Amino acid sequence: MLQSVNSLNDLCIRLTMLLEEQDRPMLPDPLFLDHKERFTLREEVLKAAFRFPSLFSRLLYYSFELLIVNSPKDFLAHRTQLHLKTILCFQFFMQKKMDRAIRENGTQKHLILKLFRGPSRICVSLAYSSSFTHIKERALNCLDALMPGISELSHSFYSWVSPNLPYSYTYFEVDKLRGKELSTKELSHIEKIANEQMLASSPLTPAVFWPYNKEESHRQIQLLVREMSHRQDIPHLSIHFQEQTANSLEFLIHLVRPQSAASLQLTNLPESLYFFRYAHYVIHTPFSIEIDAFSIKMDAQIFDVCDSINLLYARRFLIKHLEAIIGPFRDYNGGLFEKQQDHFEMVRLQLSSKIPYFDLFAEKVFYALHPFERWLSLSLQDIEELFMIFSDLIRNANAYATATTPSGLFTLVKTENKINFLRISQAQDALTAYAQLTIGNFHYECFSGQVADKLQNLIQANCTEKDTLRLIFQEGAPPSLNPHHSSSDMRCRLISKLLFEGLTRLDQAGDPDLAGAANFTVSQDLLTYVFTLRKASWSNGEKVTSVDYADSWKWALEDNVCHPEKLFTIKNARRYRNTQCGFDEVGIKVLDQETLQIELEKPDPEFLHKLSQPFFFPLFGQVREPKWFNGPYLVLEDTKTNLTLCKNPYHWNSSHFERIEVEYIDGNHEIYALFKQGKADWVGDPLTILSAEQAKELEKENLLKKRLFHRRFCILFNTTHPILSTLAIRQALSLSIDRNEICESIFPYSLPTIPKDYTKGLAQTFFEQGLKELRLTRKTFPTLIFTYSHQTRRDELAAYLKQTWEQTFGIQVRLEKQKWNQFRSHLEKRRFEMCPTIIDTLNEYSTEYLEKLEGLSSYNYSQWTHLVYRQMIDSAKRENDLFKKEELKIQALNILHESVPFAPLFDYVHLYAVHPRLDRPFFDSEGCIDFSQGLVPFQNHLGSCLEIK
Repeated sequence: MLQSVNSLNDLCIRLTMLLEEQDRPMLPDPLFLDHKERFTLREEVLKAAFRFPSLFSRLLYYSFELLIVNSPKDFLAHRTQLHLKTILCFQFFMQKKMDRAIRENGTQKHLILKLFRGPSRICVSLAYSSSFTHIKERALNCLDALMPGISELSHSFYSWVSPNLPYSYTYFEVDKLRGKELSTKELSHIEKIANEQMLASSPLTPAVFWPYNKEESHRQIQLLVREMSHRQDIPHLSIHFQEQTANSLEFLIHLVRPQSAASLQLTNLPESLYFFRYAHYVIHTPFSIEIDAFSIKMDAQIFDVCDSINLLYARRFLIKHLEAIIGPFRDYNGGLFEKQQDHFEMVRLQLSSKIPYFDLFAEKVFYALHPFERWLSLSLQDIEELFMIFSDLIRNANAYATATTPSGLFTLVKTENKINFLRISQAQDALTAYAQLTIGNFHYECFSGQVADKLQNLIQANCTEKDTLRLIFQEGAPPSLNPHHSSSDMRCRLISKLLFEGLTRLDQAGDPDLAGAANFTVSQDLLTYVFTLRKASWSNGEKVTSVDYADSWKWALEDNVCHPEKLFTIKNARRYRNTQCGFDEVGIKVLDQETLQIELEKPDPEFLHKLSQPFFFPLFGQVREPKWFNGPYLVLEDTKTNLTLCKNPYHWNSSHFERIEVEYIDGNHEIYALFKQGKADWVGDPLTILSAEQAKELEKENLLKKRLFHRRFCILFNTTHPILSTLAIRQALSLSIDRNEICESIFPYSLPTIPKDYTKGLAQTFFEQGLKELRLTRKTFPTLIFTYSHQTRRDELAAYLKQTWEQTFGIQVRLEKQKWNQFRSHLEKRRFEMCPTIIDTLNEYSTEYLEKLEGLSSYNYSQWTHLVYRQMIDSAKRENDLFKKEELKIQALNILHESVPFAPLFDYVHLYAVHPRLDRPFFDSEGCIDFSQGLVPFQNHLGSCLEIK
């Protein structure tokens, strides 16, 4: 069914072109479908169907009616005719494809997902058998894991279910808010993976419940008591799965231990783990033994892996919390699990990068194959062959398929029909079947040995609320939790430092300290670092390995992340990014599971500092929108209005706060009021922005903190714009701005950067020169667009600039205000004419920094190019004479200042206040806070952290 999907795009393009021939010239205005226009379009559709009967059918007309009837009014009103016709083309051909699939394969489950480009958006079309449920939610979850930072566009959704058709259809659109635009090839690759994953994923399942049985519980307790032989024995414990609902998991625990003075404090469990006690008593033979039977319930959603619940991860998570209140204990029925985990880690280390969709099935197959001792007799080659044919079967769209490993050791059977599955299972001798399991809508059986029931799967859970940090993000929800998409967004970097951990982390003095690494060595030439990893785990209980780091950095170099240059300090990373070499030539080598070697292009004194930043954090597996974390916190709840984090029980170091609650509120006055009421622990930079009045009020109360970082507020000019490409116009716009006035009335306490020879008269001279070069007059000068975000004080700045430019030059300036996520996305994609932003100026006189501001650099938002500037930077990088190197950099800086790709306004000063119960936040050198190290508790007085007075 999937083999011919690639031809659908060509067919849709052809149909769109044919429809276009009917009504040229095409008007660019949006289509507002009144009755007359509907009739006109309907006639065009009929003409196309009758004119090209071999290509189209009357189904095209029916498809048109389904689109018109089921789409909302806003959907039709805000799309061009060309866009609507493209949507219709995809819907029509997907319907034909579904009809053909049903004729050829019967009424088995079918699903077709297509991705195509619309105006500044990605369009998603789904045709699927009616037995599929929650299709849009599942598609969004799947695409979010493959394209971090996507957001569904409002009023873009429509869906229909026809009584005349055995399938349904859904359409919606998403905006990619993070990273560069995807190429057609990349979009097709994501489409292929999404089709396979959605076909392989299971639908939501009903609740599973095993009631508490007092007799069975008594037998379990007797077994545990028999194992107790001394008063000094550690507690003995057994854990059994009891219940699963759509929202929760419940486990039954039996505990026996020598009686002690301290009773079992179940109330010390995190509040996210709900307990119920069935029994508590003491027996006195052979000595006093305390007995408990209780259940613990936890949230199930965070253990969801491809619509499957991983009970093993949940069990590990529960054990961690029980150890915290009981201490060391013997896990009576869990010892083998740990041996299996260690063995699987070895397999994952060797094969995860070789086997397509390894994370989707490998662990399920591993635990389903019984007896476990069978794994010990297999060579790595045998395991690789087994996983490879399993991967091939998952991607095989047929309802029935078989495959055999090259060695003939294993044969796999895949079927969608449950009756066939039962017949196959019951016909096999117990010594010939090794494993049975179900993934998605398909059943798999592995032959060559004893059959075992499938083991269900995994993931981890919740946290606590004893000491809560309460924060507010004015910029809204982070588009993605992927740390590789966080570098240009302070709020995302803050969250990344809580959820993840790199090889190093900055200490309170701002110096790099070991974190994910236990130790390291560096060669005498300062080019080769060898890191030994600390024994650490992901929040699902899997071990953090050197492969996780290497694979994450490899992906960051391959994918459309915003700033891959951060990795270019590593040998050949730039060449690999530009497809000039293979990854085996990149200076990243996995020596073993716990040892990582990194070779640099040249000695980098900032390298250990860079490793502490989010771009160098690892990710688990192949999922790009992370659910599992190796940092001090994990996600407890993630909604459109708030984000709640709790302690990660697997993290090696203790965290200051038990819980961190983040609310998304864009109203500045509401945020300030919550802080004054004691309902928020932080107000101001970098999480929110204080108004000038609020800053003055806090200063009077001796609460205002002021800190200067390497951050500069600038106005960016898009130098590819027909008007702004003219140097004289950019110089005029920059020189007309009174930096002092802005810092006094709009951004108090900031430090203005006043251009040399600042006068409005000089600005007008440059403007006249620009008009001559463009052959324009003030009357014919086009309207310029100034785009800005919804953050506090941006309205005042935009109004000031509009008034200044209009009064000084007699031109028109249009203001466009956007939500922060959309604004940042447009900035990264260069969809602006002029806009304000803050750029970091750390090491601003280094050749590495100067190189970022020109040419193809992802930091060059202005798209400025200058050949002489580039040549001087290249010469400075090669120059060994320090005096000549500095001279070349000064010349390059002069070119930069004279070319005005952006207009620096002022050095930005952080203004903020902290709740009186807390003090001394920890900032990094760029102004981002690391709350994982906590705030020092307030004791006797409000210590001052003012750096500017």
